[in-house]
Amino acid sequence: MFARDKFFENYEFLKNNIYLSNKDLEIGKGYNSALLLGMLAGVTKGKILYVGEYGLGKTTLAESITSLLTNTPRHIVNINSLKGHPELNHEQLIGRPDLGELNKGVEKVIWSKFVNSEFKIIDEINRIPESKQNILLTGMQSNNWTYLNDSLNKPASAWFATKNYRDEGNNSLIPPLLDRFDLAVESKNPGMNISRILRTQEFIDIDAKHIKGDDYKDEFKRFLKKSYGLNSLEETDKKNISETIRKIPFSEDANLFFDVLISELASCQVYGQKRTTDTCPDGCHYKNYACNDINNTLSVRTIKSLDTYAKSLAWVNNDKTVNVKHLGLIAPYVTWHKTSFNQDIQQKNLNTQRKESFQQHLMTKTVEGVKYRFSKIKNHQKELINHILNKDYDKISGLVDKMDHPVFKEYLK
Repeated sequence: MFARDKFFENYEFLKNNIYLSNKDLEIGKGYNSALLLGMLAGVTKGKILYVGEYGLGKTTLAESITSLLTNTPRHIVNINSLKGHPELNHEQLIGRPDLGELNKGVEKVIWSKFVNSEFKIIDEINRIPESKQNILLTGMQSNNWTYLNDSLNKPASAWFATKNYRDEGNNSLIPPLLDRFDLAVESKNPGMNISRILRTQEFIDIDAKHIKGDDYKDEFKRFLKKSYGLNSLEETDKKNISETIRKIPFSEDANLFFDVLISELASCQVYGQKRTTDTCPDGCHYKNYACNDINNTLSVRTIKSLDTYAKSLAWVNNDKTVNVKHLGLIAPYVTWHKTSFNQDIQQKNLNTQRKESFQQHLMTKTVEGVKYRFSKIKNHQKELINHILNKDYDKISGLVDKMDHPVFKEYLK
């Protein structure tokens, strides 16, 4: 069986038996965003943050995807996961000194199950105090872990984290930590119709608690095949999917739309670039563009995530190239959790009807606005690029002077 077929077989298995959910992401056909994007993050070794109310399946989803993609019984996934709480320290997260060796004068670290695991799950990540969240930063960035005078380098792995909405018992996530998550998705209430099924359906158990020890993968795969007829994804399958995704090219229009997104979300024509320390001046010439509504810029990580997951949506739909729709659909999921909107735009949209969380709704509207403006200027973009390639400086200067959109100024930098 091909890797692609196994991927969607596992998607359907989770959707029908473990994470009953509505379709809220349309790419040729309908998908559930939390489930689909979680599986894509899993096969590409990305990092995804699940946000939502208590008891809506965030942890179940993260553990179930991880279980199937790594052929690990769910109870072992749970043991290796990190549970966020206010007293979390280096020893619980990273490792502890080997006291026997320390008594001999030798510094040696016993690394935690979390660090050694081929996957990383942090449940209720925002229960970790902001002052301790920086413990995670280096490991998330480089897969290098250090403690005392010891260090450990681990292969890249997928990261899943769950975050409940703000209450008295949790905290905000610091911006550098948020920026390390490629995607953020809301886990939503399943609604009335699925709730009726939930009352009567007996759910499939992939805990497989009878499977113990270190050599569990093959036994778990046999268990899934015998019990449910499910074909497991092997490491070679995930590598095949990831490499196929990486090689999908962007169409010309998608590349041009990417330029417009970057120019509106990450550039400032007044101060040279977007900075969180700068405030848009009153009456700014560019007040009608997204740069006026957003306080921060896009990191290099975010730009790479936009590239990877736009390609991932193209792969899902079996498209040969990334198009404008793929990029427009994925952009809010990649950016909403790390975007700071100014108070005016928040106040203006506070009571508007929506199906998403407020922050994601703002980002979706922002991307739709950028997409509309792109449709009006893309032919002029092509014209300018042609002039640049031909080194026709008079025409370059004339076109840039004529066009108001910041993307034209950005092309000349």
